[in-house]
Amino acid sequence: MRKEILMGNEAVALGLIEGGCNLISGYPGTPSSEILPFADKLNKEYSLNRFVEWSVNEKCAFELAYANSMCGGYSGVTMKQVGLNVAMDPLMSAAYIGIKGAMVVVVADDPGPISSQTEQDSRFAAMFAKLPVYDPSGVSEARDFAKNAVNLSKKYEIPVILRLTGRVAHGKENIQFNEIKNKSLNIEFEKNPLRWAAIPRFRYLQHIELNKKIEKISEESKYHFIRYGEKNKFLILTSGCCYSHIIDSLNYFKTKEIDVIKFDMPYPINPEIKKLLNDYEKILVIEEMYPVIEYQIMKFRNDISGRLDKTIPYEGELGIDRIVEVIGKFFDIKNIKFTKPENKGRKPNLCPGCPHRSAFYAIKKAFPDGIYPSD
Repeated sequence: MRKEILMGNEAVALGLIEGGCNLISGYPGTPSSEILPFADKLNKEYSLNRFVEWSVNEKCAFELAYANSMCGGYSGVTMKQVGLNVAMDPLMSAAYIGIKGAMVVVVADDPGPISSQTEQDSRFAAMFAKLPVYDPSGVSEARDFAKNAVNLSKKYEIPVILRLTGRVAHGKENIQFNEIKNKSLNIEFEKNPLRWAAIPRFRYLQHIELNKKIEKISEESKYHFIRYGEKNKFLILTSGCCYSHIIDSLNYFKTKEIDVIKFDMPYPINPEIKKLLNDYEKILVIEEMYPVIEYQIMKFRNDISGRLDKTIPYEGELGIDRIVEVIGKFFDIKNIKFTKPENKGRKPNLCPGCPHRSAFYAIKKAFPDGIYPSD
């Protein structure tokens, strides 16, 4: 069986292809740009006859993928976090209307920010739209969660968001390929104006159905309980890349006094979690970037800490150095042996081969004294 060292973005492309997506669209933007080219590479390499295409913008990419899923197709669409803003209008309606096939919306967030205009959290957008969201902690999970998202989307006839961060998108891991073959799909549009072109009254009814879907999904939303001691007093709740940093941080402290719960799906979280929370004196929520888990946990217990009480900084990437500092201070753990690696950094520049390079050069030549306020 084939094995290959893949970037997180490439692993997502593999997961979408293995999950049977017959159409993958997108718009490039770091840290998401490598997903679609690798999907295209796999499509040609395995002679799969899948449709893979860059669109003129994220809204068009979303609508292309959504149209395919309305007809029973399996779709993937990729973009970065600010690209989701462009696609937000159809995303909100798609949540209500639903789909007939499957649809995975892959969004790569950029905490830092390293190459973006904002530090948005697409998990928050998922909660706003009432769409389930997966948050992988590493490259292999990115592939697995992409396939899980396809299956969940098909089961509940709802778009599912797969949210990456830059560390996962650009991390690398040795990945074993599963069988890749063409999936037989019955793709046909069923005319149903009351669903696909619903008037406000029917949108109200669709909203009721959406709420029922989210409630059912929450009941099967997975979380992993990492217990270090028989009766620990401290607990950390987390998801995504923060989980990997937390496990590394606890190794620096050499402590077994803190238990950890990791959510595969930070929205909607499983209500069963309520049973575990009363066993702990202090609970800390560490997540990248907004208090998505924290907001949901507050209805079960209101004395938790995280971003809302400013235990966690509201801005900047949560690297292992910041997480070590936060855990040590919050749980009052001494004797931390951690040295932050020196990072000299560099000036930002456009990626090699980026078409913006030539466009910007032409603009500067045409208007040497111009002011450029746009992106």
